[in-house]
Amino acid sequence: MAGAPEVQFSVGDLTARGLRIRFSQAGQGEPLLLVHDLLDSRLSWDPVFLALARSFHVIAFDSPGFGESEKPSPLRYRYSFDELAEVIVDVAAAFGFGRVHIC
Repeated sequence: MAGAPEVQFSVGDLTARGLRIRFSQAGQGEPLLLVHDLLDSRLSWDPVFLALARSFHVIAFDSPGFGESEKPSPLRYRYSFDELAEVIVDVAAAFGFGRVHIC
């Protein structure tokens, strides 16, 4: 888009459910958490990540066991939708977000 400011992004780690979670973030505005599909990673959001960051504070993260996040044993982490929901809550809390949009 001509004349649009360049959006800068950063990559880091946070702790959720006691696990190291890798994330990418960019933009300002209302928070938008991007959750990848099963057997994928946060990089699946690359085609739209910076475009979304023009309107939102976007955070894409690798779920436990995927991408560059910690890959714990199933004895330590239950790979379930309930556990993923708890990870999403922890990710939002790590950024100090009260309410978030989730995609």
